Amino acid sequence: MSLSPDDCLRTLNAIWSGTASLDEQAALDFFLLDLLQKEGPEGVGDLLRSFPDESLGTLETSSSGADVRFTIARDKGPPLLIDTYVQDDLAFVNVAVEAPATPPVEADPKHTAFYTVWESFLETEPPAPDHADEGERAVFLIGLLESEVMNGGFGQYLTNTDGAHLEDTLACLKKVGASKTRDLLVAAVELADEADSFVAAWDDHSEDYARLDDEFHEAGEDLAGLTAERFLKW
Repeated sequence: MSLSPDDCLRTLNAIWSGTASLDEQAALDFFLLDLLQKEGPEGVGDLLRSFPDESLGTLETSSSGADVRFTIARDKGPPLLIDTYVQDDLAFVNVAVEAPATPPVEADPKHTAFYTVWESFLETEPPAPDHADEGERAVFLIGLLESEVMNGGFGQYLTNTDGAHLEDTLACLKKVGASKTRDLLVAAVELADEADSFVAAWDDHSEDYARLDDEFHEAGEDLAGLTAERFLKW
């Protein structure tokens, strides 16, 4: 497909402003792809450099192996990116406006307080020192539960811990107000009441444990935030 330089410039500006139709963008993509296959990235660069700066913008070129990117910037708004790749019989062109940078998410102070304490336990041996105060122990119990369930579910938590700290964990969940998680943990333990071990229970009731795991994720209780609010300074 053949386009005039004016057609290319008009379509590039339309893509930049978000007004280009799908047909217009497709026509430009096919034209640039044909140019890339015939003349390589140099041909695309020559076309772009043929446009006056005041009509297009400031052009910069960067490359990494067979990838060549043309960045066209203006005083306002995000730049226009033209990414090209050509090697052997494979060629690719993509024209798009650079997505705006996502502003950094401010750290939740409650989560920061919780995970600072939790990570300190991971550096100790044994991981739950006997001298831990009530708040630190709450972080340990909730952190252990959360990490195991997030990694492999309630079956993994009960199997890996063999039920250690279970009563303390249930009491802690009640104190912080994580009632849904507490109910799910009680249900997970009840599945093992008639089994020889937590491992056997997980094998025998795998579907039931999977359902409890799904309910845990759907509930989305903020265990770290609730624990920090109840026990920590943040």
